[in-house]
Amino acid sequence: MKKKYHILIWVTFCAIGLFLYNYWSYSCGYCTRESLVIVSWPAKILIAVNLLIAAFLPVLHFRRRKIVQKSTCNCGQPLISLWRYCPACGSPR
Repeated sequence: MKKKYHILIWVTFCAIGLFLYNYWSYSCGYCTRESLVIVSWPAKILIAVNLLIAAFLPVLHFRRRKIVQKSTCNCGQPLISLWRYCPACGSPR
C-alpha cells in the first residue's frame, strides 16, 4: 500500500475517534454545543506542535535524501566515504 493511503487512513481514524469522543462527551453532559467549537489553550499548543513537526519533517527528509545522493557516484555505484574515486568508472569524487 502506498504511503499516501497510510496517511489518509490514519487521518480518517483520528477524525472518527475525535467525532465519537465529542459525541460521547456531549451526550453525557460534559460539554455543550458552544464548547465543542471553542479551541482551548492545550488544544492550541497541541495544534502548534503538530504544525511545527509537519513543517520540520520535509526538511529532515530532504536532508537525508541529499546525504544519500552524496554517497553514490554519477554512474550509480555506491561509494564509501573514504574513497577518493569511483572503483567502477574511475571518476574522482
